Amino acid sequence: MQGAIAHTVTPFYGEAASEKLYRLLDGNIGAVQEYSEATVSGDKRQQDTALAHLASNADEIADFLSQLTLSAERHSPRPDRGAWSPSCAPNQSVQEKGLCASR
Repeated sequence: MQGAIAHTVTPFYGEAASEKLYRLLDGNIGAVQEYSEATVSGDKRQQDTALAHLASNADEIADFLSQLTLSAERHSPRPDRGAWSPSCAPNQSVQEKGLCASR
């Protein structure tokens, strides 16, 4: 599932961004699994460690997504619109596939 989610950014931000998002989402799933296993075994210390991993991972995901947004705002061909929107997609293949709204 995280692969499908991460892949959605590829046409707009490239493969490197997609791979990074995948790693971040995979880390989130790993932390949830870590928490679940600690809960089943009744290990409170491991639960706390897993929650710390979740919080740290959530911060990393938020930082990453905010950087994508900042990058889009800096490269928007329509600065009057603020953040990037599909109607001004810089990626020609996205435009060719008809994924951009008409202007």
